[in-house]
Amino acid sequence: MEFFDSFYEWVLRLRNQLLMYRFRELPHVKADVAFVNRNVEPRLNRIAIPLVSVSKEDEFVKDLNAFIEQDQRDIVTDRATRWEADVLSALLQLHDTKTEHGYTMSETDRGCEGFLHLSADYDRAAYRHAEIRGAQPEVDRR
Repeated sequence: MEFFDSFYEWVLRLRNQLLMYRFRELPHVKADVAFVNRNVEPRLNRIAIPLVSVSKEDEFVKDLNAFIEQDQRDIVTDRATRWEADVLSALLQLHDTKTEHGYTMSETDRGCEGFLHLSADYDRAAYRHAEIRGAQPEVDRR
């Protein structure tokens, strides 16, 4: 997508105006740690606190907090449904099974018997995880 040169000039002017506003208002704005929301990630607080600090309207602050908390819930849901979460869940189940049987990972390196035992534990964990997700397990039978 190509823009006209006038667009880039307008963007530069707008950027400069926003920076000038920021420099003029900086001495008057104090970040208040009372606005820190402990229920959300620090990254979201770093976005919200400056906005709340310059706002004079309680309704805006309430709406912003609701938006930030919803965004936090969306982030948690998104992370829980990624394939990395599936792998972590399976590994944790393997660890729990390993602990129940009292063997360590180093014992699995001593021979085929330990490997087969670990493989069976993986299969059980994969089937259990698939039951939770309501899907067919993907177990490699090579």
